[in-house]
Parts: sequence; structure tokens; C-alpha cells
Amino acid sequence: MQKLKILTAIATMVVASPALAQEITVWDVNVDDAAHATYYDHAKAAFEAAHPGATLNLLSQPDAEYYTLLGTALASKAGPDVIWANGGAQAKALVGGLIPLDDKLPDLIPKLVGKSAFTGPDGKLYFIPTTLQGHVVYYNKPLYK
Repeated sequence: MQKLKILTAIATMVVASPALAQEITVWDVNVDDAAHATYYDHAKAAFEAAHPGATLNLLSQPDAEYYTLLGTALASKAGPDVIWANGGAQAKALVGGLIPLDDKLPDLIPKLVGKSAFTGPDGKLYFIPTTLQGHVVYYNKPLYK
């Protein structure tokens, strides 16, 4: 449900811009995955119901080639309107082809935990997290005495 809210918020800001068409293209790697079909069908229907006249095009890209395809599309100014990206260096490498979101979602920024993970080198917000994960390291305590 949180992913749907974020997708809707981002797509809302795109639709709200009068200079942009009412067709929103989203790239992800799971759109064609049968395990995710119900989620994507629901997200598309909910978005289009909330934004009459808008069309949400969900396009799946091959996982192994996703960042190469995305980088090429963004560099040529032919990328999608909304992207999915893992955090970290791969996402930060895409910043040159993205627009900052600071002025589009000002109420969300103070609520972000670990904002620096979602900003570019200029300190501006380029990504909205859909999840936060904690990583745990277990160790053998007697081994380190």
C-alpha cells in the first residue's frame, strides 16, 4: 500500500504539470512478473481513477539490463516519467537525467529517514523510498575475545 501511495504521489506531480502529457510512463523490473500482477493492476486502476484522463503505462525492463537501458534512455532525454531504482551508487549515477523533487513534495522531505540516501551531490532530493531495510551482522562473540 505504501508503494501505491508513493507511486500516486510522484505520478500526481507529473500529471499536475501543465507542460506534460496526461500519459505517464513508469519503468520497473517487476511489471511482467506474475507474482506482482495484482499489485500493478491495482496501482494502475487506482491511479487512473484518481486522475481522470490520465493513463499510466507500466513498462517492465529486463532486470539484468535495467540500469544500462535506463542510463541510456535518460542520457538521450528519452527516459520514462517515473523510474524504480535500488538505492546506492546505481541510483546516484542516474541523477544527471532526473529532476529534483524538493519543490514538488516539500511536505514529505522532513519525514524522510536517511534523506542523504535519496539526494544527489547537490543535496537535492531525486528519489522517494518505497521501503527502508535494516541489515544485521551476526558474529561469533567468543571468536573476537
